[in-house]
Amino acid sequence: MPSFVYKFVTTKETAESISDCVLEAGLFDTQATSVLEDEENKTWICELYFPDKPDEAELLQFLSQQGFDTNSFKGSLIELDDIDWVAHSLEGLPPVSVGYYFIHGRHDSHHVSPYHIPVLVEASQAFGTGHHATTEGCLHLMQHVKKQKQVKRILDVGCGSAVLTIAAAKDFKAKVIGTEIDPVSAQIAEINCNVNHVTHSSKILCQADLKNTAELAGGKFDLIIANILAKPLIHLSSEIVSKLDHKGHLILSGLLVHQEVMVVNAYRRFGFKLEKRYNNGEWLALLLTKI
Repeated sequence: MPSFVYKFVTTKETAESISDCVLEAGLFDTQATSVLEDEENKTWICELYFPDKPDEAELLQFLSQQGFDTNSFKGSLIELDDIDWVAHSLEGLPPVSVGYYFIHGRHDSHHVSPYHIPVLVEASQAFGTGHHATTEGCLHLMQHVKKQKQVKRILDVGCGSAVLTIAAAKDFKAKVIGTEIDPVSAQIAEINCNVNHVTHSSKILCQADLKNTAELAGGKFDLIIANILAKPLIHLSSEIVSKLDHKGHLILSGLLVHQEVMVVNAYRRFGFKLEKRYNNGEWLALLLTKI
């Protein structure tokens, strides 16, 4: 769990940009980031959480290379007590409602209505509580696909805490396989699937690629969801499309607006076209189909 936090005091725009930039680069194995407003001082704070002490000079040099004026904001490194600060920072988060999907912690279970498809996800070390713009984008596009076609097999690449895996299993009444590279996240994903009573229709695989296992070799997928980052979306493009049925749909997310062209081009060479996009601030979710 993170044991150091680096705090930058700056403007809202810079704080959000630093958070996105560091997360995308995976610098020093960043565990989490947060952007907070200091109303009293009329400033914004970007917090970067690290498992080990980062090299401050290297961190500042990286930000400078990304175009940030590191002399214009104040930074400080703080060593944290032995607490799971990722889970601690997520406790008490409000529920997220995206269409008829309702992602919530146990403390908000009483807000679930008959209209909702609920996804219960507690604060944990795994990525994905439903609050990020990329998750929201995927959920919107999943509802769009649901209106268009019947889906029997779904693959969730980089499933994190299994928010999308669970939502898909409940909504499409389909077999869903989630893959996750991180063993801790994979274990938490399995726990969340069990808590949400979808273990009969879902399976979590801990693996870094999409090479055939018994589960992945069981046939093509009607829908593949990959909410990761732009570079792995491009790197895994040939593996992802090889698993998709010729009439299937791809939902790709985890990319920034300026990365859309290079991601779409990576899949266009396999005969895919952009059908729909969901834009939330700087983040995009894309729906692709065969030409």
